[in-house]
Amino acid sequence: AFDEDYNVFYGGQVQMPSRGANTLVTDPNFVSASTGDLQLQGTSPAVDRGLSVGYTTDLKGLSVPLDGNGDGRAVVDRGVYERP
Repeated sequence: AFDEDYNVFYGGQVQMPSRGANTLVTDPNFVSASTGDLQLQGTSPAVDRGLSVGYTTDLKGLSVPLDGNGDGRAVVDRGVYERP
C-alpha cells in the first residue's frame, strides 16, 4: 500500500480501486511530453493544486509556491516544476 493522493495519472489504465480525494486522472498538459519538457502549461489541472512538502524552489530554481493560475493565491503546483 502507498499514499498516491495529490498525483496526476494519465495515459494508461489506473488500477487502484480506491484513490485519494485529491487524485486527478486527466491529461497534465505538459509543454511537450514527447520531447521531455514536463513543465506545465497554463491550462494544466496540476497548476496551483499541489501539496506543500517544504520545498522553496523547483527543479529549475523558481520559487515555490507561485500563483500559476493568476487567481491571487500562491499554491504549490503538482510535479517538479512550478508554473510562473
